[in-house]
Amino acid sequence: MAYNNRGDAYFKKGAPDKALADFNRAIRLNPKEELYRANKKITVDAINNARNAKKQEAENIRNTVDYYVSGGSEKYKSGDYGNAIVDWYKAISIDGNLEPKLIPSIAKAYERRGTQRAEAGDYGEALKDYDEALKLLPGNKSIIKARIQAKKTCRIRQKSRRRWK
Repeated sequence: MAYNNRGDAYFKKGAPDKALADFNRAIRLNPKEELYRANKKITVDAINNARNAKKQEAENIRNTVDYYVSGGSEKYKSGDYGNAIVDWYKAISIDGNLEPKLIPSIAKAYERRGTQRAEAGDYGEALKDYDEALKLLPGNKSIIKARIQAKKTCRIRQKSRRRWK
């Protein structure tokens, strides 16, 4: 009975893994006690529900990031550059503790925002975005190529400005 009581206390404190261990001990000592089995089932269900909730939350975050990345891309293609950049900002701000499955989407948002900034002539900010994208996806050829192009164009413009001064 002591393990069962301690398991109840752990469960109420929000430590279902410890509660489960104690309910299993109680069942080993008294396998015919239905109360122990019922407590174990409730605890296992709670653990599974918590895991499923975490999975669902992660999926929702992934879907939201993908929504903003693709929405920004569509707006960009239609010439709505301001709202495209807003969507990419939103995607980047939802980092979800950078869950591994999110990294490509967030890197894509940085890359696309960098491209838009470069096209608008804001090369310093574009290079920062490309650098952030490369932190997430080191060695990505598309991002490296875009960064090199932005840097090259930035240098050309700087030289051109110096000539006219």
